[in-house]
Amino acid sequence: MGLGGLLAPRETFKVTFYVYHIAKEGAGLDEGYIGISSEPKERWSRHKSKNSDSNPILKRAIKKHNPSFKIIASFDTLEEALWQELTLRPFDRIGWNLTKGGGIPPSVGGWNRGKSTPKKVREKQSKARQGRFGGEKHPRAKLANIYLESGECIAENVVVRLWARENGYHQAHLANTANNPGKLHKGIYARYVNDLRRAGIKGASG
Repeated sequence: MGLGGLLAPRETFKVTFYVYHIAKEGAGLDEGYIGISSEPKERWSRHKSKNSDSNPILKRAIKKHNPSFKIIASFDTLEEALWQELTLRPFDRIGWNLTKGGGIPPSVGGWNRGKSTPKKVREKQSKARQGRFGGEKHPRAKLANIYLESGECIAENVVVRLWARENGYHQAHLANTANNPGKLHKGIYARYVNDLRRAGIKGASG
C-alpha cells in the first residue's frame, strides 16, 4: 500500500491562526505586543524563554512587567490574521512591537518563516489604512502642552511631533522631554495632557 492510502486528504487538516496580545493588566490594544501564531501556547513559552530570539523591547517588558497573554481573535487563513494584525499595528514601534503588522519578517523562524503577504491582502490592508492614521488620528498621537523653561505654556492640546515639525523643533527630542522631567529642547519642554490630568495640574483641559 502506498503512502497515499495511509495519509488523510490534505483538506482534512485545518490550521487556525490566532492573533494574540501580550500586555500589562488593563492595557489597551494600542499598548503591549500583538502577534500571530498557529500554536499560541508554544509561542508564549518561546517568548518567555531566556533563549528567546524575540525583539529586545518585548523581552525586557516580559521580564519587567510579567504581562498576561491573551488570544483576541482566530482566523481560518493566515491572510485574515495578517490583516487583523495590520489594523492593530499599522506602523513601526507601536507598543512593544518593533515593526508594523501585516507582513512577516524573513529573519523570524517557526511556522511563518519566509512567507509574504499576497497582493490581494496588501491591497485590502492599504485600503483599510487610508484616512485613518494621519495627524491626530495616529495611534501614538497623544495630546500635549508645550512650555517655555520659565513654565509659561505656549501651546495647548497639540500633537508633539506635528507641533515640533511645524515650528522648527526636533520631533524626537521634544517628545523625549515629555517623559523626562527636567529635560529641555531648545529652551522648551512638553507634558502630555493625560499625565497632567492625573497629577491634577491646571491647564490640562482637552
